Amino acid sequence: MKYHYLHIHAIDLYKKDKSSDKIYLDSLSEDIIVQAEGFWAFDDLSTKLLDSHKLKISFEKYSNLRLGSRLSQSFTTQKRKIPKFLYKLSFAGVAGQDPIGVYKNSNLIVSEVCLRMLRTEGLVKAESDLIEGTIEEYFENNRQYFWIPEKVRERFIADFILG
Repeated sequence: MKYHYLHIHAIDLYKKDKSSDKIYLDSLSEDIIVQAEGFWAFDDLSTKLLDSHKLKISFEKYSNLRLGSRLSQSFTTQKRKIPKFLYKLSFAGVAGQDPIGVYKNSNLIVSEVCLRMLRTEGLVKAESDLIEGTIEEYFENNRQYFWIPEKVRERFIADFILG
């Protein structure tokens, strides 16, 4: 089975008060997002995904969503609809064995069939890269930076990774 690495965009998501259930959002993405506490998705998930037990994804709904100060002043909010709530996603699958899994806490690994389903159902619009060889080998070289334009990637790797 072939697997792909999905580059999921990070987002600013935080709680001002740890004892409160209010979640503050300071940037927008069009699809699944990753943040220090895990993977999140906006409120437009399809019922097909929500009912999919084969993917081993669990969905926890958070409806106490607030705008952070940066996003509330942003021009972006005038162009895009702010989500009513978020789902926190948990993946029980093993990366490279199940249709979807997480490698080293933040790298989403999906099978080709799963990738097609996620894109068809509108959850993932992110860039993907085919993993050739093992997942461990893939992340030991620089291919995980495939979403950065080639010339920028070379400088990024030289200055920040190797430098």
